Amino acid sequence: MKSGIKSCFYYGIIFSVFLISACNRSDFAPVPDAQTGLSNGDQIISKVKTVFVDPAKDNPYLDVLLVIDDSSSMKADVMKLADKLSNFTSLLETSGLQWQMCLTTTQGYSSGLGFEHGRAVPWKVSMGQNRKVISRGQSSLDSIFRRTLDAIPIGGSNSGNERGLRATVDHMQRNPDCYRAGANFAVLLISDEDEASVGGDISRIKNSEELNHFFPLTKDDKPESRLAAILKKVGNVNFTFNSIIIKPNDMSCEFSQSQESTAYSGTFYDKLSSLTGGGVGSICDTDYTKSLILFKDKILNTLKVVNLECSPYMNSVHVTVNGQVVSNYKLAETAITFNEPVTEGSTVEVRYGCLIKGSDESL
Repeated sequence: MKSGIKSCFYYGIIFSVFLISACNRSDFAPVPDAQTGLSNGDQIISKVKTVFVDPAKDNPYLDVLLVIDDSSSMKADVMKLADKLSNFTSLLETSGLQWQMCLTTTQGYSSGLGFEHGRAVPWKVSMGQNRKVISRGQSSLDSIFRRTLDAIPIGGSNSGNERGLRATVDHMQRNPDCYRAGANFAVLLISDEDEASVGGDISRIKNSEELNHFFPLTKDDKPESRLAAILKKVGNVNFTFNSIIIKPNDMSCEFSQSQESTAYSGTFYDKLSSLTGGGVGSICDTDYTKSLILFKDKILNTLKVVNLECSPYMNSVHVTVNGQVVSNYKLAETAITFNEPVTEGSTVEVRYGCLIKGSDESL
């Protein structure tokens, strides 16, 4: 005996900022009693889940943290970014996102608790008026971005120990008013160095003078560890880390950026962008518009996780993206997590089997 159950619905995907149109199909079929691991009356239900990545947004709330490298060589690049940030927020608003943004820098500072990172930098919304959080609907954003970023002190005694990843995590821990429960999260970082300048790799140092500014890193400083800390804080929402850096192996850009002060490729930042499906732009670009459009697309148009109706029976999972068989995912219980997010306009199909014990056909 065979029976069919079909159901189509809009399915909210974890780590996604838009609705996913999904269709599930189930086919019940009796399984021979002699099949290994099955008892008399057990059935394997063949499931098919089809997901079309649709830009209609399920969760329109987005918290953004802007992380600025405030070392001595960064003034011109920071202001180049300031010139385009209002265009970026306009793109977010056009896409229907209810965004808000906070600001921090990569340099550490001394406090009553010791040496810390992730200081909250207020936005200069007008003469004499500061605000920690700016959001959708704020007037004069272009002036606010220029005024605030121009006022950030560049250089100083702690220049050389910039830590964008640590600043992100520390800022999240100390500034809860910047992070709304259930809101998606994106980081925008700009830097012409790596975490702690050289990512804890002393062999990358280019001259003996910089040995005085070398800072070893621990496993907690690794991109994978920082990602785990961020996800623990924000929960099951979409998170992308987007960076404007010297891209790894871009020797021409690294040489150009080193004319004023020694610069290094951002390997740690590039890695975290890759892990989260975020965008990476070049700090050597004369105009950051292209990078900011890329970041908007990465924030909006990605699918990372597909949830299934059961934990698939044995090796029954078969996944295709746009008709092509893929294996770049991990299966844990009832969730398939792609190594790289699937972009807008793609069709994902997952075929798998669910075990039904005896006469239980509840699935």
